[in-house]
Amino acid sequence: MTNFVATCISGVESLVRGELERQDIQITYGQDKMAAFEWDMMTLTRANIWSRVANRIYIEVEKVDVTSLEMLFAVVESIDWSQWIPLGTPIIVSATTSRSVVTHTPSMQSLGKKAIIRSLMKGDDFWKENEHSHPIEVFLLLVNDELHVLINTSGDALHKRGYRTEAGEAPLKESLAAALVLFSGWKFRTPLYDPMCGSGTILIEAAMIARNIAPGLQREFDYLYFPWYDLPYHEKAIKEAREKIFAKSYQIFGSDRDEYMVDIACKNASRAGVLDTIQFREGDMGSVSFIPDSHIITNPPYGKRLWDENLEELYETLEQQILSNNLSGWVITSVEYFPKNQKNWTKKNLMNGAEKCQFWRKGI
Repeated sequence: MTNFVATCISGVESLVRGELERQDIQITYGQDKMAAFEWDMMTLTRANIWSRVANRIYIEVEKVDVTSLEMLFAVVESIDWSQWIPLGTPIIVSATTSRSVVTHTPSMQSLGKKAIIRSLMKGDDFWKENEHSHPIEVFLLLVNDELHVLINTSGDALHKRGYRTEAGEAPLKESLAAALVLFSGWKFRTPLYDPMCGSGTILIEAAMIARNIAPGLQREFDYLYFPWYDLPYHEKAIKEAREKIFAKSYQIFGSDRDEYMVDIACKNASRAGVLDTIQFREGDMGSVSFIPDSHIITNPPYGKRLWDENLEELYETLEQQILSNNLSGWVITSVEYFPKNQKNWTKKNLMNGAEKCQFWRKGI
């Protein structure tokens, strides 16, 4: 049986499984940073268009234990690649290895591509790629000596929605921002704030979730170029997604002390189709007039996003605002001095790029 595999960052696997299950997709197995599920063309299409937190969607053409480069080559060569890759198609092979005997990814990539070409050419040594054809990417994922041979159906990572053409320094990926909203438990009728909104990613993702806007409506996917894919499936799925959008209003507020970033946030929200759903304004966090008992999700400066000013004072003001306005919600950060009083706070460990962070929750 052929599976799809959805990959993700560590810590959001439950969200990936949840968004697949909401589409009535049967999950066949799950492990760190991935979930596998049964597939057909419509499942492939919907999974890509609706995935808010997954990294990419792959076709899994093989899954087998491998403990040497020779074994890897033999496994890849044994696959009938002719059903997936037409002759002359440019082939890109990427590889990742973790907790496995085989550790040299450049060798995995070079041997993997050689094995695919040998399988396709059936002994003919000549291989010429058509530079005008769209490439197909094969991903060799080796985890705990188990090799997953995968075909990338998404193309660019799914966090690239298409609406964010401008951003500030070290912004959150759209998929992580969506994960923060989903983890936070925001109820759509409750006012939502991000008092350090930057380019607006958290609030834009929140508005798209609330209005049921599919994150993949404005982008292309690699499956559109597969010769065996039927385009009417994509057209049908896009039509379905547009019909499911809610035309409702919400109390979503964003602010930033940088007027330039507020302008970028507005432009990004406009491209995402939610500018009429979010109220942006310029202003320091301390000047925000919160509606009591509201919800907050924010990504303050830390790590690569450090400000020159006193960060401890910034975080102290943030904590005071949360407590004095009886706000519920979450703050993602890597600093050690927030919150000062950890009573009544809980945390979830997440990765923001290569940086280990804590997503702190304060309940009402």
